Amino acid sequence: MNETEIDPLSPPSTLVLFTEKKSDDKSSEKIKSCSHQNLFLFIKRLNLYKNNRSISRIDDEIEHIRYQLIATRLYVVLFIIFFIAFVSYTTIYQSKERVTKHTGLLTYFDYKKLQTKYSDNLKCPCSHQTISYKTFLSISPTFHQLCSSDFISDEWLDYLSNTIDDDYFFLDFRKYGQSFFQALSTLCKMVRKTVFDALAHVRTAVLVSPTLITKDSFLLETDAFIDLFKTQTKRSFLKTFSLIRHTFHSNRLLSGTATSSVPFITDGNIHLPVNYVYFVFPDKNQTKCSCDSSLKCAVQLNLYSTSLTRQILFKIHGLYISCYPIGSVLYSSFETFYNQTSIDELQSYINSTSPITVVALNSSLPTKYSQNTTMENILNELMIEQWHSDISYENYYNQCLPFNCTYTYVKRWTNLMHAIVNVIETIDGLSTVLIIITPSIIKLILRIKDPRTRESGK
Repeated sequence: MNETEIDPLSPPSTLVLFTEKKSDDKSSEKIKSCSHQNLFLFIKRLNLYKNNRSISRIDDEIEHIRYQLIATRLYVVLFIIFFIAFVSYTTIYQSKERVTKHTGLLTYFDYKKLQTKYSDNLKCPCSHQTISYKTFLSISPTFHQLCSSDFISDEWLDYLSNTIDDDYFFLDFRKYGQSFFQALSTLCKMVRKTVFDALAHVRTAVLVSPTLITKDSFLLETDAFIDLFKTQTKRSFLKTFSLIRHTFHSNRLLSGTATSSVPFITDGNIHLPVNYVYFVFPDKNQTKCSCDSSLKCAVQLNLYSTSLTRQILFKIHGLYISCYPIGSVLYSSFETFYNQTSIDELQSYINSTSPITVVALNSSLPTKYSQNTTMENILNELMIEQWHSDISYENYYNQCLPFNCTYTYVKRWTNLMHAIVNVIETIDGLSTVLIIITPSIIKLILRIKDPRTRESGK
């Protein structure tokens, strides 16, 4: 009798456990192997078209089964592809929904927060659809310092008109200065009146705003309105001013300074037709220019000794005398009047019963004009140094007073069940469609690839 040898150092229980564990592992591997084989065989033998004999008309039963299996596998592949595509689409796109919110009345602070977050689709109808510009827009000009200087004051004009000695050459500043600066003062008043009348019209203008305009669009629209206001105001003034000047000239109206023409009566008979002698000036190019045919005649304005000797005592750089005082101002620049020393020297030649001390123009003030810029160029800008505009979007918002803003945002589904149900609802339709079209696809392939099938289908 053979006996199994046992290691005296190994406990009997350990050997039993080892043997049982080894046996269990082998059984588990066999079960897994069988399961894989069964699954493989199930997939290999899966036939969804057992009763469909229209796939192939070949009499061989084995060929029928082969084509049915091919159709089944094609169905499975297509089903998986479409299923994955649909699930992906559902997850990425259909897992979102658009939600529209109504806000009711909003403060400007709350509106800014919503505008930052939903700027693309925030819509707010205005409670007041017509809004006055004066509630959110303020425009003010800064005029050239000449129009607020001592040189257009009544005291300066009186000083020039009340000279003691009257024996001056008619082109002398002391003879012509009062008319010159009176014309300058008139120009300043005309421009100021034109500008402030236009500003008054702006204050009565209204903005039609059915819905609240975004801040960027509001600023662009308001800036365009301001530019249009400036352009129209300038164009209107210059057109009227030019019409007046040419009307004066074409009608041969006499200048009070007698610098354009003087009446000349022959034979002492005042009943005869009156003839006029027109003055001829050398213009700035030193060529002859007649006030009869041109408005651009001008000669430099100086101080002379007497009307007979006409010796130049002091040259007033930049100042010109023309056919009419207005023309004189237009063709002149005022660099002399930026220099206090030059002004003091000029005043030393003037004996007036109304003495005055005037202050020179301030050369340190910021300006867009140079000291030798002619008044014509300054007038083309309405004598304005700078426009100041204050635009308040908040005031516009408060006037619009939107009563119910709406905005739309995309919300992701938070309920997983919602997405799952949506997918399941589509599976049935997808399966039905594929069951129908897969045999047709197989038939088409067979007709192309299998000559026997193509011949049997004729």
